[in-house]
Amino acid sequence: MIRIRNWRGSGPVGTRRREGFTLIELILVICIVSVVMVFAADRFLYWQERAEKAAMESVLAGIKMGLQIRMAEMIMTNQQVKAADLENENPMRWLQEPPVTYAGEYAAPVKAGNWYYAAKEHELVYVPSGTTFLDTGQPDSKELRFRIVARYAANSANDHQTPSGIAIKPARDFKWF
Repeated sequence: MIRIRNWRGSGPVGTRRREGFTLIELILVICIVSVVMVFAADRFLYWQERAEKAAMESVLAGIKMGLQIRMAEMIMTNQQVKAADLENENPMRWLQEPPVTYAGEYAAPVKAGNWYYAAKEHELVYVPSGTTFLDTGQPDSKELRFRIVARYAANSANDHQTPSGIAIKPARDFKWF
Protein backbone atom coordinates (compact mmCIF):
# COMPACT_ATOMS: atom_id res chain seq x y z
CA MET A 1 0.00 0.00 0.00
CA ILE A 2 1.31 3.44 -0.94
CA ARG A 3 0.84 6.30 1.46
CA ILE A 4 0.63 9.82 0.13
CA ARG A 5 2.22 12.49 2.26
CA ASN A 6 0.90 16.03 2.44
CA TRP A 7 2.93 18.88 1.00
CA ARG A 8 4.80 19.43 4.26
CA GLY A 9 5.82 15.84 4.54
CA SER A 10 4.73 15.65 8.16
CA GLY A 11 2.49 12.66 7.94
CA PRO A 12 -0.01 10.76 5.87
CA VAL A 13 -2.89 12.58 4.24
CA GLY A 14 -5.82 12.93 6.52
CA THR A 15 -3.84 13.29 9.76
CA ARG A 16 -3.78 16.71 11.40
CA ARG A 17 -0.54 18.12 12.66
CA ARG A 18 -0.67 20.55 15.61
CA GLU A 19 0.96 23.86 14.86
CA GLY A 20 1.96 26.65 17.27
CA PHE A 21 3.35 26.71 20.77
CA THR A 22 2.27 24.85 23.82
CA LEU A 23 1.30 26.89 26.84
CA ILE A 24 4.47 25.80 28.68
CA GLU A 25 6.68 26.94 25.79
CA LEU A 26 4.93 30.29 25.68
CA ILE A 27 5.32 30.84 29.45
CA LEU A 28 8.99 29.88 29.27
CA VAL A 29 9.67 32.38 26.46
CA ILE A 30 7.81 35.14 28.32
CA CYS A 31 9.89 34.47 31.47
CA ILE A 32 13.18 34.57 29.55
CA VAL A 33 12.25 37.76 27.72
CA SER A 34 11.16 39.37 31.03
CA VAL A 35 14.50 38.59 32.69
CA VAL A 36 16.42 39.97 29.72
CA MET A 37 14.30 43.14 29.73
CA VAL A 38 14.93 43.74 33.45
CA PHE A 39 18.70 43.61 32.90
CA ALA A 40 18.45 45.76 29.79
CA ALA A 41 16.37 48.40 31.63
CA ASP A 42 18.90 48.48 34.47
CA ARG A 43 21.76 49.06 32.04
CA PHE A 44 19.74 51.69 30.19
CA LEU A 45 19.18 53.66 33.42
CA TYR A 46 22.88 53.32 34.29
CA TRP A 47 23.99 54.74 30.94
CA GLN A 48 21.34 57.44 31.06
CA GLU A 49 22.70 58.65 34.40
CA ARG A 50 26.27 58.48 33.06
CA ALA A 51 25.20 60.69 30.13
CA GLU A 52 23.60 63.17 32.53
CA LYS A 53 26.84 63.37 34.53
CA ALA A 54 28.83 63.96 31.32
CA ALA A 55 26.44 66.74 30.29
CA MET A 56 26.79 68.38 33.72
CA GLU A 57 30.59 68.20 33.49
CA SER A 58 30.44 69.72 30.01
CA VAL A 59 28.49 72.72 31.31
CA LEU A 60 31.00 73.11 34.16
CA ALA A 61 33.89 73.01 31.67
CA GLY A 62 32.23 75.77 29.62
CA ILE A 63 31.74 77.89 32.72
CA LYS A 64 35.35 77.34 33.76
CA MET A 65 36.55 78.40 30.33
CA GLY A 66 34.37 81.53 30.39
CA LEU A 67 35.66 82.45 33.84
CA GLN A 68 39.27 81.93 32.82
CA ILE A 69 38.79 84.15 29.77
CA ARG A 70 37.22 86.83 31.96
CA MET A 71 40.13 86.53 34.42
CA ALA A 72 42.64 86.83 31.55
CA GLU A 73 40.86 89.99 30.38
CA MET A 74 41.14 91.44 33.89
CA ILE A 75 44.84 90.62 34.11
CA MET A 76 45.52 92.14 30.67
CA THR A 77 43.78 95.37 31.66
CA ASN A 78 45.45 95.35 35.10
CA GLN A 79 42.12 94.95 36.90
CA GLN A 80 42.81 91.63 38.62
CA VAL A 81 41.87 93.15 41.98
CA LYS A 82 38.29 93.04 40.68
CA ALA A 83 38.59 89.26 40.19
CA ALA A 84 37.38 88.69 43.73
CA ASP A 85 34.05 90.17 42.60
CA LEU A 86 33.64 87.20 40.26
CA GLU A 87 33.13 85.00 43.33
CA ASN A 88 29.83 86.78 43.96
CA GLU A 89 28.56 86.89 40.38
CA ASN A 90 26.42 84.41 38.52
CA PRO A 91 28.90 82.36 36.46
CA MET A 92 26.32 81.78 33.73
CA ARG A 93 26.87 85.44 32.78
CA TRP A 94 30.24 84.57 31.33
CA LEU A 95 28.93 81.99 28.92
CA GLN A 96 28.14 83.06 25.41
CA GLU A 97 24.79 81.36 25.81
CA PRO A 98 23.50 79.61 28.95
CA PRO A 99 22.55 75.95 28.57
CA VAL A 100 18.92 75.13 27.82
CA THR A 101 18.70 73.51 31.26
CA TYR A 102 19.47 76.79 33.04
CA ALA A 103 16.35 77.96 34.88
CA GLY A 104 17.67 81.30 36.16
CA GLU A 105 18.21 82.76 39.63
CA TYR A 106 16.08 81.16 42.33
CA ALA A 107 16.12 80.75 46.08
CA ALA A 108 14.58 77.28 45.97
CA PRO A 109 15.30 74.12 43.95
CA VAL A 110 13.96 73.83 40.44
CA LYS A 111 12.81 70.86 38.39
CA ALA A 112 15.21 67.90 38.21
CA GLY A 113 17.72 68.03 35.39
CA ASN A 114 18.12 71.83 35.57
CA TRP A 115 20.64 74.39 36.77
CA TYR A 116 19.84 77.44 38.85
CA TYR A 117 21.84 80.15 40.59
CA ALA A 118 21.26 80.57 44.32
CA ALA A 119 22.06 84.28 44.61
CA LYS A 120 21.91 84.40 48.40
CA GLU A 121 24.59 81.70 48.76
CA HIS A 122 26.44 82.72 45.57
CA GLU A 123 26.30 79.11 44.36
CA LEU A 124 25.51 77.52 41.04
CA VAL A 125 23.26 74.51 41.66
CA TYR A 126 22.50 71.46 39.52
CA VAL A 127 19.53 69.26 40.41
CA PRO A 128 20.17 65.86 38.78
CA SER A 129 17.40 63.68 37.39
CA GLY A 130 19.15 60.39 38.05
CA THR A 131 20.43 59.96 41.58
CA THR A 132 20.88 56.19 41.83
CA PHE A 133 24.68 56.44 41.74
CA LEU A 134 24.94 59.85 43.47
CA ASP A 135 26.17 60.20 47.05
CA THR A 136 26.05 63.73 48.46
CA GLY A 137 26.58 62.68 52.05
CA GLN A 138 23.17 64.15 52.85
CA PRO A 139 20.21 61.82 52.39
CA ASP A 140 17.69 64.67 52.18
CA SER A 141 19.52 66.71 49.52
CA LYS A 142 20.48 65.59 46.03
CA GLU A 143 21.60 68.99 44.78
CA LEU A 144 25.10 69.56 43.47
CA ARG A 145 26.36 73.00 44.47
CA PHE A 146 29.32 74.79 42.94
CA ARG A 147 31.08 77.96 43.97
CA ILE A 148 33.47 80.30 42.17
CA VAL A 149 36.78 80.56 44.01
CA ALA A 150 39.53 83.06 43.25
CA ARG A 151 43.11 81.85 43.72
CA TYR A 152 45.53 84.28 45.23
CA ALA A 153 49.24 84.82 44.89
CA ALA A 154 51.13 86.92 47.39
CA ASN A 155 52.29 90.23 46.01
CA SER A 156 55.64 91.03 47.62
CA ALA A 157 55.48 94.72 46.67
CA ASN A 158 52.28 95.50 48.58
CA ASP A 159 52.05 92.57 51.02
CA HIS A 160 48.46 91.92 49.99
CA GLN A 161 46.81 89.09 48.13
CA THR A 162 46.29 89.60 44.40
CA PRO A 163 43.94 87.22 42.57
CA SER A 164 45.98 85.18 40.10
CA GLY A 165 43.37 82.75 38.89
CA ILE A 166 39.80 81.57 39.18
CA ALA A 167 38.18 78.16 39.50
CA ILE A 168 34.79 76.56 39.97
CA LYS A 169 34.70 74.05 42.81
CA PRO A 170 32.03 71.96 44.52
CA ALA A 171 30.60 73.77 47.55
CA ARG A 172 29.79 70.37 49.07
CA ASP A 173 31.62 67.12 48.47
CA PHE A 174 29.81 64.52 46.40
CA LYS A 175 30.57 61.28 44.64
CA TRP A 176 28.79 60.39 41.42
CA PHE A 177 29.80 56.93 40.22
